[in-house]
Amino acid sequence: MITAVCKFCGKQFRTNEAWIRNGRGKFCSRECGYADRRRRTPKPEFVCNGCGKTFHVVPSKLVYSKTTIKYCSRECYESARNKDVTKTCRLCGKTYSIKHSKKDLRNDFCSKKCWYEYSIGENNPNWRGGSSFEPYCPKFNNAKREEVRDRYGRKCLSCGLSEDENISKSGRHIKLAVHHIRYDKTEGCDGKEMWLCPLCMRCHSRTNGNRDEWQALLEEKKKIFDEGLYDSS
Repeated sequence: MITAVCKFCGKQFRTNEAWIRNGRGKFCSRECGYADRRRRTPKPEFVCNGCGKTFHVVPSKLVYSKTTIKYCSRECYESARNKDVTKTCRLCGKTYSIKHSKKDLRNDFCSKKCWYEYSIGENNPNWRGGSSFEPYCPKFNNAKREEVRDRYGRKCLSCGLSEDENISKSGRHIKLAVHHIRYDKTEGCDGKEMWLCPLCMRCHSRTNGNRDEWQALLEEKKKIFDEGLYDSS
């Protein structure tokens, strides 16, 4: 054993001579070794979004952090989240206050009424050029709808729910909707083939989005059903 001097605190301590030859035995304790490593490792500098103070972060926190380091402490983070931010309504132009934590969550309207009015028409992501206002082919009438429901056994072509199970939230039994698979209201007129199928309330409401996927799915299901119906006859 020999006497050595700690490279961090300067304290003398006893250590093994072989450790010194192997590049070890530099510190009197683990605490001094960890402290020296922290001192030699550069720490990135940030500016707190809450108080504006400059602070440093241990590199290991940057590796495991899922978000960008923005605040110097939990107190600054909570304070910033609860701070009110002033925004301007996209529809009426009125200024309103909202919590900082919610400012990026599509909160661009001062009220639900403004959001609803703004979402009608061309601003709606499901807008299709006003096709919902176009008239149906006269051949798409109540008799035709009943014919389609009966043809498919009064079951939803998508999920198989029966018409008796098609119940609204108020508990009322509702007939299955007859859906235009290709979203063409003029089918039946001008010699166009009618691609129709019955759908329950849940499936019919979902066909307003992802139309290409729904069209491909229902076309395939209709072909399979029609082939089976033809073979069984």
